[in-house]
This record gives sequence, C-alpha cells and structure tokens, in this order.
Amino acid sequence: FNDIVFKVAGTDLIIATTRPELLSSCVAVFYHPSDKRYKHLKGKKAKVPLFNFEVPILADEKVDINKGTGAVMCCTFGDLTDIEWQKAHKLPIKISINKKGEMSELAGKYKGMKIKEARKKIIEDLKKENLLHEQKDLIHNVNTHERCNTEIEFLMSEQWFVKYLDLKNEFLKQGKKIKWHPDFMVSRYNNWIKGLQWDWCISRQRFFGVPFPVWYCKKCKEVILADEKDLPIDPLYNKPKKSCKCGSKEFEPEKDVLDTWFTSSLTPQLCIDRAEAVLNKKLKEKLFPMDLRPQAHDIITFWAFNTIVKSYLQEEKKIPWKDVMVSGFVTLEGEKMSKSKGNVIEPQEVIEKFGSDALRFWAAASKLGKDLDYQEKDLITAQKFITKLWNASRFLENFIKDNKNVIENINLEELMLSDRWILAKLTQTKKEFFEFMDEYEISQGRRVIEFFFKHEFCDFYIEMIKHRLYADENYAEEKKKDAALKVASYCLRESLKMLSIFIPFVCEEIYQNLMLETEKKESVHLTVIDEIDKKLIFEKDAKKGEILKDITQKIRDKKQEKQMGFGSAIENAVIILPKGEKAEDYEAEIKGIGRISKISFKEGKEAEVEFL
Repeated sequence: FNDIVFKVAGTDLIIATTRPELLSSCVAVFYHPSDKRYKHLKGKKAKVPLFNFEVPILADEKVDINKGTGAVMCCTFGDLTDIEWQKAHKLPIKISINKKGEMSELAGKYKGMKIKEARKKIIEDLKKENLLHEQKDLIHNVNTHERCNTEIEFLMSEQWFVKYLDLKNEFLKQGKKIKWHPDFMVSRYNNWIKGLQWDWCISRQRFFGVPFPVWYCKKCKEVILADEKDLPIDPLYNKPKKSCKCGSKEFEPEKDVLDTWFTSSLTPQLCIDRAEAVLNKKLKEKLFPMDLRPQAHDIITFWAFNTIVKSYLQEEKKIPWKDVMVSGFVTLEGEKMSKSKGNVIEPQEVIEKFGSDALRFWAAASKLGKDLDYQEKDLITAQKFITKLWNASRFLENFIKDNKNVIENINLEELMLSDRWILAKLTQTKKEFFEFMDEYEISQGRRVIEFFFKHEFCDFYIEMIKHRLYADENYAEEKKKDAALKVASYCLRESLKMLSIFIPFVCEEIYQNLMLETEKKESVHLTVIDEIDKKLIFEKDAKKGEILKDITQKIRDKKQEKQMGFGSAIENAVIILPKGEKAEDYEAEIKGIGRISKISFKEGKEAEVEFL
C-alpha cells in the first residue's frame, strides 16, 4: 500500500492505494457512511497530489473500513468497484491508460510511460513533495491474463453486445432441462449465470475471425446490415447492394470480428444440414435438440453456456442437447499442461513411444469431471494390457482357425462349471458396461471390461480350459474341448467389441484375423455387442465358479511355493470345499486344471488345497 497525502482545506487526508499511477484519472474519494473519521468531510473537495485538481468526497457502503486507511480514491478505471462507483454516482470518466498500456495525455509529464514505469516515477515525485506518508507490503489478488500473467486493465471501447442479463433466470431453467454428467458440474453453470454482471460482448479486435456482416454509412453513421440471403459476406471486400437511407453510397466496413464462442456456440445447428433442415421442419425436429455435448470443465462457462444461450434465442427457447458430458484436463504433476508453462507433452511423442492404442486406453481411464495426471507408469500399464490382449488372442488363434465349424451355437448342456462361470461373468460385465456407457461413464465402462478380460478371462478361464483345448485324453473328452472353444471364442469376440472403443487398432487387427468370416461384418467397429441373454446368467454356477476360481488360485500358489510350474502333474491332493458343496460338481475340472491324478475331498469353512 502507498499512503498518499490528499489535501482537504489545508489539512491532510491519507488515501491508501496500490495504483498511484492512476492519480490523474481520480474522480472522487470515498469513505464508508458509518466511518466516524471521515463523516465531517462529506460534501467537501479533496485536492489530488501532483496533479492539483479537486474531486468530491463521497460516502459509499462498498468501502472496507478496515482496509488501508478507510479512505479510497476512485479512478476510472482501476478495478470493477471503480466502474460501479462511476455508474452509481454519475462521475466523469477520465482515461489515463491507453490501449498500448501507456500513460495517456491526461497523465501530463508521465505521458508515454509504461504503467509500472509511471508508478515508480510518481512514487519518486510524491516522496520529493513529501506527499507519500507511508508504504506497506501487501499481499492481494490481482487479475492477470491466463497465459502471460500480464495485469489486466479496464479500458473504454465500443463493442457489439448480445443483451441477455434480463434472461438469467431463463438460462438457469434451461440448465435444469439438461442432464449433466457428472451432475455436480451444473453448479459451475449456475454460479456463472448468477455472477453475470454484463451483457455478452461478442466483438473482438483481432486479425482473424468470422467478420460482422456490417457497414457504417460514412455520411450519417447509420449501421447497415447485410441481407440474410447474401450471407456469408466479408464487409472488407463486399459492399452493400443498396444506398443508405440518407442517399450516400460510401460505407466504412466493420473491422471487428466475432468472438469465437459466438460462432462455436452454433455447433448443434452446424451438425445439421442447415439448408435441408430449414426446408424440412420434420428433419430439424428429429435432430434438434442433439443428444450429447462432450467437453472439458474449463469451458462450461463459455462453450456450454453460450450454446444454451444461442439455442434459447434462436431455436424457440429449446435446449441444444439432452446431455452434457464433462471431462477434465490431462495434467502434469498436478498442473494443467500449457505451452506458456513449458510443461506440454506432445501426443505424437507418446504415440511413438507407447502406441496410439495405449494412449487412447490410458486416456479413457479419466473419470468424468476429473483431471488425469500424465504418468508414464500408467502408459506402461496400458501397454501391458494390450500385450495381454495380443497374447490371449494368439493363444486361441490356432484352436479357433482349426475349428471354425464348432465355434458357434453354444450348447448349454455340454458346458462345464468353468464355462458357465465365465459366461455368467461376461453377462454381468456386459450389463455393467451398458449401464456405465449409457450414463457416459466411459472410465467405468473401461474398468469393468478391463477387469473381466485381464483377470477373469485370461488369468483364470484360459488356464482352466487349457487341458481341454489340448484334448489330453486323460482329462477331457472331445465335446468338452468344443464347449471350451465355443465359450472362449464367444468371450473373446464380445470382449473385442467392448474393448474396440478404447483399443481400436489392435482390436481391429485381431478381429480381421479371427472373427471376420464368422461375424460377417467388415470391421469390428461395425459389429453390435450382443444383448444380455438371461440364459447365460447362471446365478448358482456363478457362485460355484468363484469357489473353483479360488481353488485354481490356491493350486497355483501351492505349486509356486514348491517351485513347480502350473502345468506340473500332481499325484495326490486334498481339496477342502466350503460346507454344503458337492465334490462331484468340482472333481473333474480340478483334476484337469491342476493335473491332479487323485483327489480326496473334505468339508471346511472355506476352500483349501493340500498336496500329498
């Protein structure tokens, strides 16, 4: 803070400010109406130091009694409060900073100086004149540009606006008609609307952008709009087809361009063939509102809000889409990636190192509305899963290609417990997958199919059926091999359909090699995931299958403990089954899975395995 001495009838009035460079644009001094220190000054004039002009001393409740000295100067414009005071008290407007960020003629001898340079020089001059009472360190918030962190200044300029402040309640109602994913994101939309203080400024002073179809008459300054049938036009190159009402034929083109959100907020309409939709109202009614807007959370207040505004104003108060799916950022060490910060990792680098499928599969793990931190270990995990997908497919490839005639039409009567268990797991996975994807919970859909394929199908089911696929005459019959192959093929096919959303290229390659002839579709991306088949729920067998899975894991652990391979033969074993379970439901499969010649069964609290 800089405590600066203003003069009031020869006495000192100390004003605390962080912006002494704005002294030349001071238009009033304010104090709080309840502040007894300054009540006697109401209606008097204060002389501005260095510039020696007088401004009124006024009371306003926006003044913070406990901030600085409790007396504050109002300059046009230092901050938003200055703008509010200027409007409320009908104060004059004095501009001391120009569009180049330099001091204007109003600043006198400081004209042409950059803002911080002028601040430094004015403080020096205040000290020379004994008009700087005190300086104090202050930590406070300052509005800055998001990319370069330059401090933001308020300037006067003519702009184009869409009037909508009077419609804030209507926009809140529109937000309630839309389903937000995740639902808490609607609060950002609502808070933005409630905090709106200006109408929508849609003009920008840039070199590139969509032009306004507008001219100004050089003679009478009348605004000339292009006819709708002549659009699109660029006023810099096209001229009005008619004279102005005043008779003049000379025009000045509008050089401003439209705010990018003003044009991007038309995306629902642009998704429709506009010409055809205008002619075919039934088509437009069918396509509008659209189903979904996918976008990140940082532009809810821009893209989502402005699209809802445009739809309300232009499409008979309709909502633009039924659902909004809000994602987060990819961050690096918790910070948003930004070129200005130098912490951007280019996607091409990631693709070259890990592959495009690994990148996509990793990105799909991002939860709705949440940021996803980039860590290479997660890309490695994604890459390992894709390798597992390749390996499982290659293992089954020879069996499937050699037995194409048997991989369709699963006969439920021929299925073993492990088959019924994995089909029940697949059915449950599909049910959850459909539910999550219908709610745009992409990461959850990814999670359930990843878990099924990696843990249930690869880690257990394939291990459970290997003895049948190899048709070991000691443990399996041919029809049991066929049943295992049919089930494995079906599980792989349905898994590929679900995984192809996240791993498009590898799934397509596997599909072309293994499934093309039987599926009859040119691409996995043209196939449809089978609907839930109630016959494949196998509720009782699903529970028994978990016991079989537990026993399989314990056989694996025991063999590992004894430094034996999983395929090593065991002469005798004791299997403890949970109370109420029948040995005949498990014996044949356990013998085949564990390559065990003889099994003794006992009853206990939970499944256990012992080798004799």
